Order: sequence, then C-alpha cells, then structure tokens
Amino acid sequence: MKKYVLFIVAVFAVLSTVALPVDNKRAVEVANRFWNAQGCKGMLVERPTAFAHLHLFVGDEGGFVVVSADDVARPVLAWSADAPVGDPCMLP
Repeated sequence: MKKYVLFIVAVFAVLSTVALPVDNKRAVEVANRFWNAQGCKGMLVERPTAFAHLHLFVGDEGGFVVVSADDVARPVLAWSADAPVGDPCMLP
C-alpha cells in the first residue's frame, strides 16, 4: 500500500512540473494588467519576434513589456515605461 501511495504522489509531482505554453489571449491580459498597474499611459500593441518563448508588447507612447510564453517562468520578464525596445529580432 505504501508503494502505491508513493507512486501516485510521484506521478502527480512529475505532472505538476510540466510547463504549458501561454497563448496570445493570456499574454495580452498579463501585459495590459501589468502596464496599467505601473501607471503607464497608452495602449500596448503586440510586435512579432523571432522567438517563440516570449511575447513582446510595445506602448504607442513609448515603453514595452516582455511576457513569457511559458507558464513556469515569471509572467513579466522585462519592461520599461519610456525606453524603446529596439529591434525585436536582436533581443537575446
């Protein structure tokens, strides 16, 4: 019986560590909520990047928010209220 319980616990532990992707809809929600919480003005617009593991949002009045496309990582990876993001293809 102990082995059975230990096996079930091990299976749940392994399954809970599986990372799931963050879809566009969820990334937009996270970015907008963070942007507004920081008191930033303007709208965020998603810009395409060469990387599938992040979502890049640029403010129409300057600034940017980088949101992780993986639910294990922190939701907001980087942001600035006024600095330009530069070329998204050159991001590390």
